[in-house]
Amino acid sequence: MSRIGQSIKAGHQPLLTRNSERRSQRPLAAAACLGGAVVLGAVLALTTTLPTSWLALTCLAICGLLGLVVWHWAKLPLVPVLRFALVFSFSFRLEINFFVIEKFHEAPPGINLSLVMILALLLLAAKFADNRVSRRSERIFPLSYTLVFWSLFTCCAISVAYGIEQMLGFYALLGLLTAALIGYAAAACFADRQALREAALAVAVSVGVSGLIGLLQYFFDVGTNWKILGAIAADEVQKIGGGEVSRVAGLQTMANAFAWYLVTFLPVIIAPVLLFFRNFRLLEKLIMLGGAGLGMIALILTFARGSWLSFVVAMLLLAALAYKATAQAERAEFRWKLGSVCALVIFLALPFGPMIYTRLTEDDRGAAESRIPLAQIALNIIKDNPLFGVGLSGYESVHRRYDDTPEKILDDFDWPVHNIFLHVTAEAGLPAIFLFLLLTAIICHQAWPVLRSPDPFQRAIMVGLLVGLFAFIFTGMKELGSLGSSLYRIYFFFLGLMMAVRRCMDKESDLRRAESGVGEGGAVNG
Repeated sequence: MSRIGQSIKAGHQPLLTRNSERRSQRPLAAAACLGGAVVLGAVLALTTTLPTSWLALTCLAICGLLGLVVWHWAKLPLVPVLRFALVFSFSFRLEINFFVIEKFHEAPPGINLSLVMILALLLLAAKFADNRVSRRSERIFPLSYTLVFWSLFTCCAISVAYGIEQMLGFYALLGLLTAALIGYAAAACFADRQALREAALAVAVSVGVSGLIGLLQYFFDVGTNWKILGAIAADEVQKIGGGEVSRVAGLQTMANAFAWYLVTFLPVIIAPVLLFFRNFRLLEKLIMLGGAGLGMIALILTFARGSWLSFVVAMLLLAALAYKATAQAERAEFRWKLGSVCALVIFLALPFGPMIYTRLTEDDRGAAESRIPLAQIALNIIKDNPLFGVGLSGYESVHRRYDDTPEKILDDFDWPVHNIFLHVTAEAGLPAIFLFLLLTAIICHQAWPVLRSPDPFQRAIMVGLLVGLFAFIFTGMKELGSLGSSLYRIYFFFLGLMMAVRRCMDKESDLRRAESGVGEGGAVNG
């Protein structure tokens, strides 16, 4: 045998040995999985007496661990699954609170352990491991964002230190850090084109599934009390005209919260449909259209008028931004697509037209009017505590003291102000709300150049994120929202995704410049 043949044979022997070893290890891996399933099943049996949220999280941990083992054994990538799960986890609330203090309507009840936070930590761990292997470090957010966020956190910490509810305020500070961590995970782990494409499809799937659950709740009374998912839909019946209808809540516990989720995430689906639809594969087109359609129907069935208004205003903004992000030669086609989307919205709303009209025009029994005296109470608190407020989660401890309204609104409606800006300002002070708005402005400034990106998908996803963030903030002008509560996870998640799109654009620009430099150098050398 020639030397070359001998070397080839010698080179293949270790490979054949490794393959045979892997085949011999497969039964052991299967046995290990089976044994692990038995052990974890026993653990599950012992935890059946625990509260529902603990049981749900235990079931999820068992399924997740076994799924990770099998997935890793099959040598499939884990990060895309974690990214999809993170996006999907916003469609329902699965969380556990430790050291619970059930004292007020709108305050973190304890130290929160949520599925969203766990998935964000897993993604960051995977990112950290990848960076260690590649020996690479990179800045995720600009320095201005980092400085402003920690300034905001410092203001909130001072407000807690001098506030009334220090333990609840401490919980709120942890909630704020958790929300910022989720945003950091989004910015760090979605900063490539494939990840962003997967995120858009994951949003479509999660909104579509949520919309389907809403339809089942409305038409068949199914899924109104799925405790295993950690979300108990409140029994909300709205009198409309001469009858009563149930307001669907999906898995968000309340109809208004469900509508807030929908108006925030729907633009992320609709913008790619307008700007990138023909570049999707057939299955992806069906997912995007199905998610948008089911989500819009569910939004109607929430009968949340403020969210309806937010959706209309958001769609006007989306049309303007999408038109700006469309190349001159493609604007005629864009107008045709925009008309098609408008026709789809009208078609979906038409069967519910009489109920929509009645809901918009009938007497709301003082629901909207009550927000005016609540706002007056908040302004009284701000006037008396302009610098650091009354402390995070301290609003409801003092608001009766500031109720000088003629009708004494808190005697009949003992709730905090339904406006996130007034709520944050009353609890953390004027500097805090300024820093909160500055944080938003910094990310929007980072996002704006993406609307001129040569990549149509980057333009499409950024338009959706900008409009979704606007819809979140606009809806917040009529909803409660103490800083540190769970709803700010969505806000920081959107900030993180917007930063991820900007980082993706910058990476591709650097790559194009590097390739151009190599080409020019090659031409010179030639």
